[in-house]
Amino acid sequence: MKKIAIAVICLQSAMPVLASASSDTSSPSEPSVYSTHAYKATTKEYKGTLDPIFRADGHFYLGAAVETSQLRLDNTHWQVTYYGGFLNDAYPGSNTDTNAAVVDLHGGYEFTGMGMRPAIALGLGVYTMPSEYSESGRLVETALGDAPSTLYNYKYNISSSRLMAEAKFTWTFNHFTPFIDVGIGSAWTRPKNYAETSIDSIGYPPLPPFRNHTNVNFAYQAGVGVGYAFNFNQSASEFQHERISLGYRYVSLGNVSFSGRGSVYPYKLNLGRISSNDVYLSYTHLF
Repeated sequence: MKKIAIAVICLQSAMPVLASASSDTSSPSEPSVYSTHAYKATTKEYKGTLDPIFRADGHFYLGAAVETSQLRLDNTHWQVTYYGGFLNDAYPGSNTDTNAAVVDLHGGYEFTGMGMRPAIALGLGVYTMPSEYSESGRLVETALGDAPSTLYNYKYNISSSRLMAEAKFTWTFNHFTPFIDVGIGSAWTRPKNYAETSIDSIGYPPLPPFRNHTNVNFAYQAGVGVGYAFNFNQSASEFQHERISLGYRYVSLGNVSFSGRGSVYPYKLNLGRISSNDVYLSYTHLF
């Protein structure tokens, strides 16, 4: 009995120590190995499923550009056949690469990129020409059974405007912003002011001129370039709101033609597909 009493006293003395140890083990300040791994797994899963493609702090933008544009005519040997093949007029072009000025306004919204993911800007661009392309050449006429004869000098102008839905992909490396841009839309291209003059004083009088005609076509464009981002007021914001860019753009304007020479000569002059190679300098402000 004496031994049993001693054992009971010892057990009673150990109970506070066991209770304290049990309390320390369940303390949230020292998580178990299982709870640590579970937290890491949960965090990894959270990042994998909720990591956004773009940051939430995008920006509206508005900008303008000035361009030098070189027109390219795919077909430089136009022909018109009259009277069921009795008479053929050929228009070999002598000035098939001509330059003009283009200005554009663009605006939209840019979704800010993350890391190596580019910022993506979606918007509209409006393009117009303060000057015009000029083309010229000589008209060579061939009557059935006769040798070709060079009868007239000809010249005309081309103007074009377009409205484009655009996307621009921009990467940022410190202040430098290389980019790729693409666009699709509608082009209003107008060949006009066609005129012919006789090569010599005894030449045949020219026919009525081909009439002006506005061609509405599907247009597309693609380009590359590099920009420089900055702030006019360096202390205003960490985000760089201003960009100056230098770029190149290829533009396809579709098939273009004049209307006929009138009701007596309802024959059209088809110039074929035209395109342009543009180099531009642009300024953009992000709000």
